[in-house]
Amino acid sequence: MKHLVLLSAALLILGSGIAGAQATYTIDWNYPDTLHAEVGQAVLKRTGTVRNLNDQAKEILFRFNIDKVIEGHSVGFCFGDLCYFQWPGVDDPYERDPQHLPGNGTLPVYSLCNILNKTQGTSVVWYEMFDKNNPNDTLPFTITYIVGEPTSVRDAKELGITVSPVPATDRLTVSSTASTRGVDVYSSAGVLLRSYIAQPGATLSLDVQDLATGSYHLVLTQSDGTVVQAPFVIAR
Repeated sequence: MKHLVLLSAALLILGSGIAGAQATYTIDWNYPDTLHAEVGQAVLKRTGTVRNLNDQAKEILFRFNIDKVIEGHSVGFCFGDLCYFQWPGVDDPYERDPQHLPGNGTLPVYSLCNILNKTQGTSVVWYEMFDKNNPNDTLPFTITYIVGEPTSVRDAKELGITVSPVPATDRLTVSSTASTRGVDVYSSAGVLLRSYIAQPGATLSLDVQDLATGSYHLVLTQSDGTVVQAPFVIAR
């Protein structure tokens, strides 16, 4: 069954994909792949532009996995003002209308999460774009929506992730058995101070020399979409 909803941008409150090895197109995102909302915010939105890397036109479709979307969050993916909402159950991407991507051209896109009844928690959505005429030309990416305080996220120690030194001065090292894709720094009051887009790898070195002495915590998004948090202290 096709779940198609036409939306006007005026109805929306808000406005680094990971390219597959074989993709001949990419997405230039305007926001990191982890989005945060305060309690009471109604919509989270991530805008971007699909960019064709060669002169061959494409017909873009997508598939998805919403197993990690919590009850109370409703997610969708849009091409311009044409939005498809993702629902549980069997999905056939070929029932959606393919979106034309001209050779060397662009296509505006955005993802969104509607937050019902001020529902707090973390939802993770996996998407994979592909060319209808060449299904092996794929572009997978994950988007994480966090609503509420980051302390509601699992502790990094549960996944064997360490943050050192303790306390830190100028640099902070994050060590993990998996690759960390995104890092956000929060104050002790839960205010988002900065975001890093991490390079692939199990060890990260973060510059924190301009943070004042005090307590903070990191929110880390792993390559599989898992979100965890870890406290750290700056002392000089």
